[in-house]
Amino acid sequence: MALPWRWDARLSFGPSRNVNGGAQSPFNVIEGLPFVGVISVDGRALSGWAGVLDLSVTRTLSARETRRWEAGFRIWARGVTLSEEARTLIEAERDPGDPPLTGADFSSNLLEMSLRQDRLAGRWILGTEATAGLVWHGGDLSYGLLRGTAEASHPLGERQDLSLEIFAERRWSQDGERQADRIGGSVEWSLRLDEAGRVALSLGRGTTQSANRNAVSEDWAVQARWTSTEPVGPAALDLRMGAQVIAFPDYAVLFPVPGGRSDERYWASVEATFTEWDMAGFAPVVMIEASRTDSNVSRFDMQGVTVSFGLRSRF
Repeated sequence: MALPWRWDARLSFGPSRNVNGGAQSPFNVIEGLPFVGVISVDGRALSGWAGVLDLSVTRTLSARETRRWEAGFRIWARGVTLSEEARTLIEAERDPGDPPLTGADFSSNLLEMSLRQDRLAGRWILGTEATAGLVWHGGDLSYGLLRGTAEASHPLGERQDLSLEIFAERRWSQDGERQADRIGGSVEWSLRLDEAGRVALSLGRGTTQSANRNAVSEDWAVQARWTSTEPVGPAALDLRMGAQVIAFPDYAVLFPVPGGRSDERYWASVEATFTEWDMAGFAPVVMIEASRTDSNVSRFDMQGVTVSFGLRSRF
């Protein structure tokens, strides 16, 4: 009989050349507009160390042959420590009357509670989930959210699977600045290769509507993923690479951006979980991730490589 409680804990810590998601240049150049802006120091790439805690607890409420109900609770927290180089840059750029800027200003926290149902319908596995959450940035409450998700998966023969997902999310904030409605969906095809692992290709689409014109957007994303079935040496491997295009048709910086803002993001990551080095139910994890974003608004041109070391629960 399956245990009613499930725990998933992940802890990682590592260096990054861009812990705050800042721009590569101190100047903000907008294609099609004849002026150049200066980006404040907190909006520029700062180096340092980032630590992430991701803890999920799931409780099975009821389980029958074709139906299961679960309740979930999740805490996600990201803390930042700035490097000496970043602190020196901040001190040089900061005006005497400005408030101090520390790694805590770039921290993020997420608290979520969810209720989920999974059921069998012939060869289909259907899932629905309702989630409520709160998000903090820099120690201040940023927004609350409500999200509904519906999923469906179906085998395509003995080795292939097709998965579909749609979601709708509402965000609200006291000042209304981050209030938004987001809807989207994705489709994924996967293939099991026996001892050679599993490959998956996914395509996603989303739109965001908001009274804040700079938050209105539509996006497409594609991702390829390979996971090992058997350990490669002492580690299980998870390789991912993908691309995302985001369009902000109404974006403005003093003046509307001609044609709207357009971001293209590319990323790749390698994650190794050393399952054979299990320590009291936790396995060491090493992850390397590289990403690059190109935009017609240079404030959002960014790139970075992150190497993190951590532990992941195996219970």
